[in-house]
Amino acid sequence: MKLFENLRSIFSSKEKSFQIIETSLNELPELNFKDIQKRKVDGLIVRNFISPENCDLLVKNLKKKNQNYGSPKHPIFPSSFAQIDRYSEDFNAEMESCFIKSSAFIDTFPVDYGSDLLQEISTLFGRLNPGCEQNTPLGCNNKGCYIPGTFRIQYPEKVNINLHCGNQFIHLFPKYYEHLSSTVDVMDQLSYFIMLQEPDEGGRLILYDVSWNEAQDCDTITNSIITLDGKTIPLDATNAIKSSKLEIRTGDLLVFSGGQIWHAVEQVKGNTERVTFGGFIAFGKGENSSEFNLWS
Repeated sequence: MKLFENLRSIFSSKEKSFQIIETSLNELPELNFKDIQKRKVDGLIVRNFISPENCDLLVKNLKKKNQNYGSPKHPIFPSSFAQIDRYSEDFNAEMESCFIKSSAFIDTFPVDYGSDLLQEISTLFGRLNPGCEQNTPLGCNNKGCYIPGTFRIQYPEKVNINLHCGNQFIHLFPKYYEHLSSTVDVMDQLSYFIMLQEPDEGGRLILYDVSWNEAQDCDTITNSIITLDGKTIPLDATNAIKSSKLEIRTGDLLVFSGGQIWHAVEQVKGNTERVTFGGFIAFGKGENSSEFNLWS
């Protein structure tokens, strides 16, 4: 295990250093999701979690399975809660339909994608959290279930992943989180993703040195964070807020405190899309809950 032996391998050299542990499947640390949630560390990178060949196969089959691949209007597959019109009168029906499709996605994943990725994720997360039960929450009226992860495609210079914070989603998508929060402690959720395909240039995850307890709003048009005392801080201004850019390579898996840390992804440039698979992690209700849940 490497713990900041060489910050340059993970972060750009001039930036703020978060406490991210870098490791491998053969050298997993004594670290669990509660440690990340409580900010004892900010995150964990598992290098070479899956092989380059497995990544290529997943992307190849994603292109076959997703009829909208190549369209910047459809950057997430399967569709996630964020793509449902939150003001729609049919929101509940659309969400129920999404849950039913999610259940089918899980059942047919090994055949459709030629990979046991979901099982591999489950195995790793179980090793990191021994004694904890893993769960995918049931959908509305116990129909279907939440989806444990989705593919995300960032097309060069066409699709941006703007400034956001996981806790922000609770307020942006209240109907969705009202149901989820009935069984899951969604506050301070963790984020995870696997890099399936690196872009030619850009696409690094940017962590900003500002937490949810300091700022709970942002302006994506001006790329600014709005602090609790009402100050608007433009992130593009020189030295306004320190940040770190993480080097996540093809096959790497990252888990980090995405609910609390404001973050974004660099614009992708070149001819190759940035493709990831990931979602969110949170524990069940109650301070002593040993059950963690995945959704996306």
